[in-house]
Amino acid sequence: MNALQSHHPIALSLLINEDIYHINAPVLAVADAVAAQTEEVKPAEVTPNILPKPAEQTIPQLPKIDKPNYQYVGDNNKSILILVNETDAELLNKDDLLALNKLLAARKLEQKDVAILNIQKNTHLNFTQLSGFFGFNKLLLFGINPKDLGITGIVANQICAFEGVPILGTWHLKQMQLDEKKKLVFWAQFKTLL
Repeated sequence: MNALQSHHPIALSLLINEDIYHINAPVLAVADAVAAQTEEVKPAEVTPNILPKPAEQTIPQLPKIDKPNYQYVGDNNKSILILVNETDAELLNKDDLLALNKLLAARKLEQKDVAILNIQKNTHLNFTQLSGFFGFNKLLLFGINPKDLGITGIVANQICAFEGVPILGTWHLKQMQLDEKKKLVFWAQFKTLL
């Protein structure tokens, strides 16, 4: 007897863990039986089930909403919008921009922390549009009547809230640079706002 062969059932169960079948029929007989069965099966006649073509459906077109293309500077990192009313420059003239940057620096802010928008270069503005675009949580108005933006209940040179947003409306930057009293009144509120 060969040492690698075993007929012992326990030894075989340890060596082979899959089912084993012993078929006594010759292989050709099985293949012939399978072939005979497949010949008897005829494909059923299939009648296509044709459904009527659905009617063309027209999807209503929604009106196209143009995103506003505001011309502003700053990255609005602190969600503070500053609106100015400057007729002589794209944003602000050099002196007013310098004064505004000094005000921001006094509160440890930079131009990248705010968004500065000139209403003269961006017409038909309102509070809702601006809020939706900039997502600001504080609003500063220089030389702008709040009613022109649809903002009500604002008192000049006092921090007031409109739709939950603190707003400070004040004089034009040029006016404050020429009048020390105006500058002091503004500063008292500005340092509280920012």
